[in-house]
Amino acid sequence: MSFFDDASLVMIPSGYKDQKVYSVKPIDGTGDLTFTRSNDTASRVNSSGLIEKVRQNQYYKSTAFTTSSLYATYNISPVSLGTYPVDSSSLGYSFSVTGYNQGFIVQLANDTNIRALSVYLKDWNAVDLYYTGSAPLSAGYTSEVVNGYTRYVIVIPAGANIIYFRPNSNYGTIATVYATAPQIEYGDFPTAYIVNDTTASAVSVGPVANLPRLDYSGGATCPSLLLEPQRTNIAVYSESFDNASWELGGAASISTNTSETLDPSGYYGADKLTANGSGQLYVRRNVYLGTAQTCSNSVYAKKANHRYVGLRNSGTTSQHDVFDFDTKTWTNNSGATLSYQELPNGWFRLMSVNTDAVNLNYYWSVIPAKNTSGEESQSVSNLSVYIWGAQAEQNASYPSSYINTLSAAVTRGEDICYKTGIGSLLSASEYTLYWEGTHIPTSQYNSFMTVYKSTVENSSARFYRNNINNEIRAAVFHSVNGLILDLGSEVTTQTAKCAFRVKAGDYAFYVNGTLAASTTNALAPASTLDVVNLQYLNNSQSFDQKTAQVLFFKTGLTNAQLAELTTL
Repeated sequence: MSFFDDASLVMIPSGYKDQKVYSVKPIDGTGDLTFTRSNDTASRVNSSGLIEKVRQNQYYKSTAFTTSSLYATYNISPVSLGTYPVDSSSLGYSFSVTGYNQGFIVQLANDTNIRALSVYLKDWNAVDLYYTGSAPLSAGYTSEVVNGYTRYVIVIPAGANIIYFRPNSNYGTIATVYATAPQIEYGDFPTAYIVNDTTASAVSVGPVANLPRLDYSGGATCPSLLLEPQRTNIAVYSESFDNASWELGGAASISTNTSETLDPSGYYGADKLTANGSGQLYVRRNVYLGTAQTCSNSVYAKKANHRYVGLRNSGTTSQHDVFDFDTKTWTNNSGATLSYQELPNGWFRLMSVNTDAVNLNYYWSVIPAKNTSGEESQSVSNLSVYIWGAQAEQNASYPSSYINTLSAAVTRGEDICYKTGIGSLLSASEYTLYWEGTHIPTSQYNSFMTVYKSTVENSSARFYRNNINNEIRAAVFHSVNGLILDLGSEVTTQTAKCAFRVKAGDYAFYVNGTLAASTTNALAPASTLDVVNLQYLNNSQSFDQKTAQVLFFKTGLTNAQLAELTTL
């Protein structure tokens, strides 16, 4: 048979837009799923294997200097070139400059976070960049040069609100300079230019609020729909280990935004942690929790000149668990639950889950480890490791996707994906449900697909993971009789293909190509199910999952067909 032709619903994550995940079938929109997430704080792994965060250009009307409310000239006037030297939407401008007292000014709102202002300049060979209250700074710039325009950058500290660009007083008279494509973004380094053609608002790109996340984790060639519960990263300045909120051990140092390697998001935003000398050699912070709480710590790390890096997640011991870059193995010195994810660009996400029954303080700490013993106090010579993206999640049994922070903790909203009005896609007497994807065991009762009746939620069929042994199961509820079937599979793997034939007297449940359970129970399930939810009805029980495919059939597939459909 052709499963595609016979299915009434085929959802393979590929097409999406704001608040919508398109189904491949039916094509009239009746199978498209509604999606919501409340804020712009999410990330995903994109098709290049890079961490894709929400990025933002806060420079209003970056396409035209003359109309931006953020921009003012100082004794010079811009003239449009009528060309787009860097970006096809952003005009280039010339400025006639005759002396030192000329330039342009950017007026910002006060902010508690650091920001990076960048602008592409040509023939401005000697520039003073400075902000309110500072002395002129030497011009910083990225390695990016486009059509002769160099991207100059100034990092704006919290509270600064006026930035000046002008010729250096020692350079002399400059006849004409050129500028285009300004950008202001949170953080201390510039990312790719984002066109902002608005007059009074920032423009964001990436996995913004209410936009589904198609994730390519683990080197996948086909994406999965990433669905996660609400989580908070309480490790502030997660990418700025030189910030004063981080504590450095006496003989440890940080080289910020090193140009030696691209970070996991594809920019030069990683820091280099070097230990050289004796004593406590770490970068760390206290994470304050209640007693007997679980903390999930994680960091992205990459080998520099040494094979070992240590990660600490405990208030009880200073011993670090040690990861070996060469063998890709952990040495567990603390009793924490340890794991890692390998990225395709030499980076590893190192993850530790620990529960401290006594202490309120959990130390999030990284060391370039001398060996596998994980001692915080060492005597070493120039051992280095690259680090990026610190995360600490309170009362979390596993680390969720990366959440970027600046001066305060950041919460990512819960992903919710569902579809109402699907009654025409399921028959009343028999049907088959199929779900494929990966999910993280949490030792809780978690459903990863529920089909139910909108007027009587207790009428439903679902796939779920139980809270006893993390077994994948299928269940059917009837509005009158309650739970009538609860079929186990003895399968606890994270990756699964599940199919469930729902038919009175002939129920069957297959997982990964094998018959998990069947029954001749004659009681018919409730009919007219009309809602599908890729979480449980009670969203407090939602959990981390990546849905690769959902299928509905209006008939009960045969055992042979169910086996074929679910074979890995």
